[in-house]
Parts: sequence; structure tokens; C-alpha cells
Amino acid sequence: IKIDIGNFDAIISSAPLNVHLNKKSKNKILVQTIHDLIPLEYEPKKLMVNSFSKMLQCCLSSNNIFVSETSRKKFKYNMAPKFSNPKYLKNKFLKDTVITQLPTLLFEENNNQIIYDNILNTISIENKLPLKPFKYFLFNASIDSRKNVFLLVNAYQNSNLQKNGISLVITGKLKKDKYSLKLKKIINNNPGIILTDYISETLKSTLYLNALSLLSPSIIEGFGIPVFDACCLGLPCFASDCLSHKEILELYDFDSYLELYTPESEIKWTNVFLKKGFINILDVEEKRLSRIKRYKYISNKIFDNFSNQLSRFYSEL
Repeated sequence: IKIDIGNFDAIISSAPLNVHLNKKSKNKILVQTIHDLIPLEYEPKKLMVNSFSKMLQCCLSSNNIFVSETSRKKFKYNMAPKFSNPKYLKNKFLKDTVITQLPTLLFEENNNQIIYDNILNTISIENKLPLKPFKYFLFNASIDSRKNVFLLVNAYQNSNLQKNGISLVITGKLKKDKYSLKLKKIINNNPGIILTDYISETLKSTLYLNALSLLSPSIIEGFGIPVFDACCLGLPCFASDCLSHKEILELYDFDSYLELYTPESEIKWTNVFLKKGFINILDVEEKRLSRIKRYKYISNKIFDNFSNQLSRFYSEL
């Protein structure tokens, strides 16, 4: 699609689009944001591959922002044959950069901590363990095979932690496919596994704040926002050793909060539950306050870096 952006100086996409600037906009700036190449890598479907490939090819004619160095390297590798095409050599002046995105959790300036208990109590739980602060593990992502949810469910059942009042909270909505239907049967028969369905940003932040640990055994990621959010909060996090999670491990002091495991080893993930499921937080309020304090400090640093990197990038265009 060729577009004319009129009197604007630039157009910025938040994801790859199949767009070009027309001749009237030849002195304007087009910036595309590339998160990942997952449609090409994981269970690729022909229609999606064709469509997504065309979007990525358009990014050869734009300036690009990548959310991780992993995504940039994959883009360069997959698009390598295109770079030698004379059609694209004329665009060698185009620039790209990697900018770490902002964390997504929300906490207000409020020391009245009873609000967090009240929000937790809004989760409807039928025939399940009561949801209490620091008595559950958290999985926060879409529910599909790429996210490796069955590994967590099996590992949790192996640990038998439900007998000790420790839950596994799974956010997200089940689909109507075989994967979700099979998962639903297991969840319905296990009182320790709580499925929340879709949740608001407020509830998501509250679940992070009160969790024992975040678990993310994804097979592949473009960045890994759940893991990133957990590290910003100071919430212990156990994640798969995919390339993007390794990149997060090297940010700031995140290696103090993040441990990586292969996404195939059910034994190691079972041990995560056993190792962390018996931790007793004696002062709930103090723990929550220390997490919020850390989150505000780290998120402010990330915001400053984000702003500086973005300003520097646009000044070079």
C-alpha cells in the first residue's frame, strides 16, 4: 500500500505493515517497529508466512526499530538475500536500532495495601484454593502451544503443592482448539490450578505484586514482556533459555532475579515448584512495598533510556 502522509513529518508503525511512502512523501520519514519473526519460525502457516514476509520486505524500505537484538539478527538473517537486490541497495542510507520497551505494570502512589488484597479477592474461584498473597505461582501470557503451558501444569501436579495450599495461576483465555480443551480438562480436575480468563491491567499488576514467582517456559519469544516486567518488579522469575530471555538476563541487575531452564525438562520445572513453593513471606506489606519501590526506580531508568535512545535515533534520520 502506498500512502501520502501530507503535512506530517513522519509515520511510525507499531508493527510491520505492508506500506510504502508515495512520491509525494519522498522527503518524509517512515519508521517500522519489528517485534519478532515468530510467524516464520513457529508452526508456520502458508498464508501467514506469505503475508508476514511481504510486511518484512517493506521494512527494507523503512527505518526500523527492533525490540531486541535477537529480533534484529533474525531479521537480517531472513532478509539477507533481499539486501543484495539493486532495488534495495538505494536504501542503504536507512537506519535501524534496538530500543528496550517500557515495562507494563501499573502501581499508584498508594500505601493503603488493603487495596491489593481486595483486588485479589475479585477473582472468581469455584471449588479452588483461596488466592492469598505469596501463596501462588503466576503464568501470564496467551494460552497456546508456543507458551508451553502443559509443561507447567504437569510440573505443578508432580510437585503436589496444592496439598500445601500453593496455587498455580494461569491468566489468559482458553481457545476452542484441541490444545485448550485438553488443558481445560486437567485444570477442572485440579483444585490448585486457577484460570483467570482475560484480566485487566490492574489485576495483572496485582497478581505480579503478590506472586511467589513468575514462570515463562515459552519455546520462542520476540522479547519476553512477562519476564521483563517480573525482573523490573524484583519478582523471582523462571523462564525458558530462548535467545530473547537470555538477552533480558543481561539487562541491569536482572540476573539476580531471573533463572533460565530448557523448555523441555519437566524434571527441572518440577524442581522450581519444589524449591520455591515452601517460601514463607513473613511480612507481606514490607515485601510488597519493597517491590513497588524497586519497580518505580527501575522503570524510571528504563523510561529515561527509552527517551534518550528514541531521540538519538530520530536525530540521525
